[in-house]
Amino acid sequence: MKSRKIYQTYKEAKTAARALNFKNSSDYIKNYRRDPQLIGDPSRYYPDFVSMSDYLGCPEDPRGKFYSYEEAAEIVRDAAITSMKEYHTLQVTDSRLPTKPRLVYANSWTSCNDFFDHHPKFRSYEEARRVARSFNFRSRHQYIQGCLRVDDRLHTAPDRHFLTEWTGWDDYLGISDNVEHLSYEEARQLIQERKVKNKAEYLKCCESAPPATQIPRTHMES
Repeated sequence: MKSRKIYQTYKEAKTAARALNFKNSSDYIKNYRRDPQLIGDPSRYYPDFVSMSDYLGCPEDPRGKFYSYEEAAEIVRDAAITSMKEYHTLQVTDSRLPTKPRLVYANSWTSCNDFFDHHPKFRSYEEARRVARSFNFRSRHQYIQGCLRVDDRLHTAPDRHFLTEWTGWDDYLGISDNVEHLSYEEARQLIQERKVKNKAEYLKCCESAPPATQIPRTHMES
């Protein structure tokens, strides 16, 4: 396999990088392949590497030691980072990105997925409830089975995630208390007509009942 040709000296690489007018290190990481002889992490290849500011010809940022959580998250998302391994490759090129973001951003940190913007979940109960209600789920079972298909920001177990705000599934899904349940005989006739044979089919039958009525969700008798 033919090896890729790269600039052999720091001076050559620096000249080429500066000629492309990268805005910052994240812009460089994202677009350095515009010149096939540039490499993603020059600090590891060139022993006389000084800094990304020197390499790119950008002035040193006079602000604090680390970016704010929001600034750092924007940088890693712009660079399309998808893992901590990729993050550390980016981090060595920018001293204002912490090596351990989970600790530095402890007050804002929720997960790597949120930091990289991979399927971030709703943090607000009110917002999650509003979105969940908009899809008109008829039951807890239907919600758990389908919530990620309609909006992957929803939690499959909101009752555990929003412990302090949780008041119940009916409130979360917006299921009205003014629902007329079928009588035992009516429910029995309906499940016989639909040839329901087990609990899974029974729950599915419950969810397809007319909006103004519901089949009681007690377990089927064996």
